[in-house]
Amino acid sequence: MASSSSWRKPETMNRELIDVVFAWSILDVRNQDYYKNKVNKIPERFSSSTAYTKSFVDPLLEETHAELLSSMNGISRASTRGNMVISEEKKDIKFPNYYLYSIYFEKKSRSENYEPEVGDLIVLTNVKPRHVNDLQPYVIASVQRVQNEDHATTQVISSKPIPFSWIQSHKGGKVINKVFAVNLMNLTTNTRIWQALHSSLEGNKNMKMINKVLQTDSMVTT
Repeated sequence: MASSSSWRKPETMNRELIDVVFAWSILDVRNQDYYKNKVNKIPERFSSSTAYTKSFVDPLLEETHAELLSSMNGISRASTRGNMVISEEKKDIKFPNYYLYSIYFEKKSRSENYEPEVGDLIVLTNVKPRHVNDLQPYVIASVQRVQNEDHATTQVISSKPIPFSWIQSHKGGKVINKVFAVNLMNLTTNTRIWQALHSSLEGNKNMKMINKVLQTDSMVTT
């Protein structure tokens, strides 16, 4: 399947992993060839420690994309949760370009099995999806905080606003009539790797550890 737009190698410096993931359209995610011929083979030797670090950025994106594609293809088996109360949309200081919501998940039904965890990448949709084609319309969101032990209250950032047509007023808050949160994957490990790679590219103390691992037999110092 072709991508919805021409593929452009993302500039990753000064970006979070979630920035790249949020930029993928659903057609991009479903395109199993999205990164085909775009990721270079990791060499056995490196010209510098920076070259070593940069060589792992695109493979990490490819791996993240592949895991997300697999989750989308198996979305009928994904953990889901409905019956939620959502707060007014706010702005987040860390992610000012996205939308911040506080969501309270009410008691689960017998058919629901999703317990939010920090780092979860979820899709919000107004139908319980049985197939990826059911994700129209949809909003991709990332769980930033889980505020109590029963996982009921969470804060998420979303790539776009939750449509007002999904929401009605209820007891001073907002209730989503027919919205389901579907867990796609957890980005915590991928995000930590991403941050380590990019902090190393900026030349902090992590680079000392990389230089030590590489040693002179695998890297030519420049």
